[in-house]
Amino acid sequence: MANFQPAETREDSNEVKNNSILSCSAEETRKQVARGVIRAKLSKRRHFVLPRAISPFYLDMLMPPIVNSLFQPQTVTYNGGVANIKNWKISCYLEVMEGGIPCTNPHDELRRYCWDLLETCNGLFAYWYKQQH
Repeated sequence: MANFQPAETREDSNEVKNNSILSCSAEETRKQVARGVIRAKLSKRRHFVLPRAISPFYLDMLMPPIVNSLFQPQTVTYNGGVANIKNWKISCYLEVMEGGIPCTNPHDELRRYCWDLLETCNGLFAYWYKQQH
């Protein structure tokens, strides 16, 4: 079973106490994913949106430090690109794949701060993917 559950029940969650990452329980979220997969298949679609799966309250709580101090755009230099601009300011990333062009570095502090959210989204995706097959 996928590893996504409300933050207050997770032992490794010391930053997010008494707040749930998911808008509803993990069990209810699993049911919503299963229903969404069935409806999407019946409509001959492979994907669907699970509105408000992540609690808006949690996101509102998470965002101020990201916006005020953690977000640090990276400047990359490459051969001009689409607009013939050599220096671009791009976002900072939680995770990056090696060999990307332009190459960026992950932002370790931002990744640590968003880890519970990232793991919850990974768990939701893994559960959705298993439902597909």
